[in-house]
Amino acid sequence: MYTIDYNSYRSVKGFNSRVRFLVIHYTAQNFASSMVSLTGPLVSAHYLVPDPEDKSYISAGFKNLRIFNLVSEEQRAWHAGVSSWAGRSNINDTSIGIEIVNLATDNQGELTFPPYNKAQIEAVKQLIINIIQRYPDITPNNIVAHSDIAPNRKSDPGPAFPWQALYEAGIGAWYDQATQQKYLREFSNKLPDKAQLINKLQRWGYDITLASNEQGYWQLIRAFQLHFRPANYDGVVDAETAANLFALSEKYFPAEKPVVKEFRASWVATTLNLDWPSKHTLTLEDDQQRMAAQKQELVTLLDDARSLNINAVIFQVQPCADALYASRLLPWSRWLTGKLGKDPGFDPLAFAIEQAHCRGIELHAWLNPYRVSMDASQATIDELNNSSPDSPVSVYQQHPEWIKTAANRFVLDPGIPQVRGWLSNIVAELLQHYDVDGIQFDDYFYNESANSPLNDEASYQQYGAGFASKGDWRRNNTYRLISDVSQCVKRFKPQVQFGISPAGVWRNKQDDALGSDTRAGIPSYDVAYADTRQWVLEELIDYIAPQIYWPFAQPAARYDVVAKWWAETVKTSNTKLYIGMALYKVGSQSNSEPDWAIDHGVPEITRQLDLNQQLPQVAGCLLFRHQFLHQPQTQPVVETLRQRWKES
Repeated sequence: MYTIDYNSYRSVKGFNSRVRFLVIHYTAQNFASSMVSLTGPLVSAHYLVPDPEDKSYISAGFKNLRIFNLVSEEQRAWHAGVSSWAGRSNINDTSIGIEIVNLATDNQGELTFPPYNKAQIEAVKQLIINIIQRYPDITPNNIVAHSDIAPNRKSDPGPAFPWQALYEAGIGAWYDQATQQKYLREFSNKLPDKAQLINKLQRWGYDITLASNEQGYWQLIRAFQLHFRPANYDGVVDAETAANLFALSEKYFPAEKPVVKEFRASWVATTLNLDWPSKHTLTLEDDQQRMAAQKQELVTLLDDARSLNINAVIFQVQPCADALYASRLLPWSRWLTGKLGKDPGFDPLAFAIEQAHCRGIELHAWLNPYRVSMDASQATIDELNNSSPDSPVSVYQQHPEWIKTAANRFVLDPGIPQVRGWLSNIVAELLQHYDVDGIQFDDYFYNESANSPLNDEASYQQYGAGFASKGDWRRNNTYRLISDVSQCVKRFKPQVQFGISPAGVWRNKQDDALGSDTRAGIPSYDVAYADTRQWVLEELIDYIAPQIYWPFAQPAARYDVVAKWWAETVKTSNTKLYIGMALYKVGSQSNSEPDWAIDHGVPEITRQLDLNQQLPQVAGCLLFRHQFLHQPQTQPVVETLRQRWKES
């Protein structure tokens, strides 16, 4: 037989996983009977989760709860039967089935659904999280009940199964309460017609051929209610059922928005009160006055953006392991009140989202993942250890073993696996509770200085086995963070964009033939240990916004050279390219970059914007940063932007 070469060439994109769906069942039998059924010749499942208090389970010699793998995931288990979901039939072909021991009964149509054991549900959560991390094609709406895929004959896992609790653990789909309430108010006056409801059910995944008769339509509605309105599953459409369905559809299948010719954004920095809120508001002793002033500043900021036809703001919500939103993981930011942890009296992120959206402006939540403080002074240590009791204490106090010093600041050690998990939980919290349009990390990954390097030798010794160098290990740490967050976004809100804004240069050509023809001092690959090119090519991120903060005439890193390199890099990827532009340099005198001051910087910015439009891969730009729109030296450029963007 000829040699089969498994190694010389491998396809990296032209295939996908067999597994697309995850189906949840109950057995309606005790453990012993379930095992007889599931290991027999007629039915099977990939996994069985027993009830640890089931007498037949205990009689079988088991003391602690364990999960049983009955069929290899590579094999086709016979668990779904005649079934259909999302336009596919024979769901056994493309799914993993989980059976849960539960003594539900059907006595001549009289159904009884006993509660599940809490330990069972915890085991199910852990199992599903393990599965969906390995099968990214199992999207939230493809984690389904047996009754979803076979509504005319099945009721499992029944109304006692806690779908909402699973969603809160990062599993499956659920509607946003605010959106549901919007539809509930609408449908309390008049229900949508049957055709609209059937269309939404089909979009969600149900086989609507059942709706051709009243009995089948009733079964469809009942199946939906068992999953998303378990308090009442009578199969009758009411305002709550319709609101839940429409809210789900809006969240996971938003209507196509008008094509935006160009993404135009500004960064709104909250660190050190740079853009918002102003330092003045922190001097107001009356909390009501402070809140009113801060809200008005946000409204003015967004009105400014709208007047320029800026269609997105990148709003900094986690500057230093703190929050400008109501978090269960982070303390309130000191930049809101002057006191770390103090409740500002309103939710700035929620208010900003509401005000941005009513102006047609996207809001992307900007996070600095690893930074804990802006310095390492004794005053900062005292503040971190003595935050207000209004909100959770700082990670500095909760997990001192995660904290290191770098660039004379306190930072999280990126090499500790638990840090990645914690950061993913922060992103999950944002996605679950806020209607953000994007999540953005900036260039602060490994950030150190010559006089204050990051001492992560202990982490490297503990976790760095198998890597050729510490640099490769560090790059793997940032890669795994981005990969984890990417999966988190896809799991909770796949319509949300996940973006990165790194330093402008990936690598210099003198260090790597794949790099740009530049001599930049802080290429992200070598200094921040962020292989941003890999993230783009593997499509871990939805957009990349390199900070190309140099003019055309900068010999070390020409704007056009760097922009063209990025345009070529994204050409074979679905990752969008936006350019971060240096509004903050406009109009300022500089011996090394005099073009920023020539004719107030208008010719330089015009050249940059013209090149952006000439490169088809460049989908827009971001201005750093918002308050520079109001500086005297930038006004000629601001007027240029106003004229340039006024028709779009």
